[in-house]
Amino acid sequence: MAMVVNAAAAKKETTNVITTSITNCTFSYNAAEDGGAILSDSTIIINNCTFTGNTASNGDGGAIAYEPEASNAPSAPAKSTAPAAPAKSSAPAAAAAAPMAVSINAFVTSCKFKDNTALYGGSIANEGNMTISNCIFTTNTAKYGGAIFSDNELNITGCTFESNNVSNGYGGAIYNGLYQKEKAALTSKFLVANLSKVSSDVGPYLTITESSFVNNNAINGDGGAIATTGDANINFSRIIGNTAINGSAIFNSGDLMDASLNWWGSNMDPSSNVFGNVTVTPWLILNITANPNIIKNGASQVTAVLLYDSNGTYHDPANGKLPDGIPVTFTGSNGTFNPTTGILVDGQAKSLFTANTKGVTSVSTTIDNQTVSIAVTADPTLTNDTNVTNDTNLINSNSNFIKTSNTTIPMQHTGLPIAGLILAILTVIGGTIIPRKK
Repeated sequence: MAMVVNAAAAKKETTNVITTSITNCTFSYNAAEDGGAILSDSTIIINNCTFTGNTASNGDGGAIAYEPEASNAPSAPAKSTAPAAPAKSSAPAAAAAAPMAVSINAFVTSCKFKDNTALYGGSIANEGNMTISNCIFTTNTAKYGGAIFSDNELNITGCTFESNNVSNGYGGAIYNGLYQKEKAALTSKFLVANLSKVSSDVGPYLTITESSFVNNNAINGDGGAIATTGDANINFSRIIGNTAINGSAIFNSGDLMDASLNWWGSNMDPSSNVFGNVTVTPWLILNITANPNIIKNGASQVTAVLLYDSNGTYHDPANGKLPDGIPVTFTGSNGTFNPTTGILVDGQAKSLFTANTKGVTSVSTTIDNQTVSIAVTADPTLTNDTNVTNDTNLINSNSNFIKTSNTTIPMQHTGLPIAGLILAILTVIGGTIIPRKK
């Protein structure tokens, strides 16, 4: 049985809106027509909750249905059969003030959703203004939006969507569009022909940042990760391993969708992962650095970097970055890494490489389906007082420095033994001080 959060009392006085907070709760195996666990039409805050196995099999939101109806707009004035009485003034009567519009929103933060089921939105169905942050959606199922269905305004930040599914439907993880139960049953052809170019002043609106979409599926459907007919943008997100008939990652039949500055699991052009009016350029690419790239009796810090796009532009993580926690591995020959695995934090992951053989060797880092490498030179004969600047050293055939931007050039070897040098000095001194015999 679902928890029902009702704003009916607030509708009579629109300046007083009910806000419900639900924190640290677990909802398991509940069922209802809409909102298997929670049905709300008022402002609601849901934090650090777990939703497992909840169902709205023929309705909306296997775990949560947020249906504020017209609560975000002014209510219609009450009907009257008599004309309004004139104001007691010589001035024209003022028009009656419309009821004040109220702001009704939903916030879902740090929650986990697993194995929830519905027709629209396996975990969440949104018909209002909803913000979802730092949540995890796993193996949820629906026909429209395996994890989430939204036909209004939805903002998603820092969420993970993995192995969610739709069957003969749209949006393995997310469906952003109008309710199809109000329209004829549709096919991909119908969707493109009749729901394309949804006006931006109608919505719905979807914004996604710093999130992950991994191995979601639209089985016999479209949009393995996301299907949208409205306005949508997704940036600084990880999108890999999703499958569908059309748009293995994204299916769009609405206005131009901005899907730039994402990581698609490799440095290759990701255009084949999208269907419809979607821009993916530029995309983020994996780089590797080694500092120093000439190792002297020590180690080199190797860094996996996902802060540059396919045009070579750097993106400060303070202004947008991939989600933290993406797995990274390090490998190399003729030496060892410590550690050999890590995670991306602020677009970077670091490890120390220690060479065990003199000479040039290759070190590599791998994220998802992409491996990149860089050469480093191990020369344990270099002295510790030599300054090394990464990527600026010029090396001669004997692996000695000949020029660097910030490098002190060491004393060159002359081949003269130190004992011979001392003997020559003493000979000069002896000839100067001791006179020859006559």
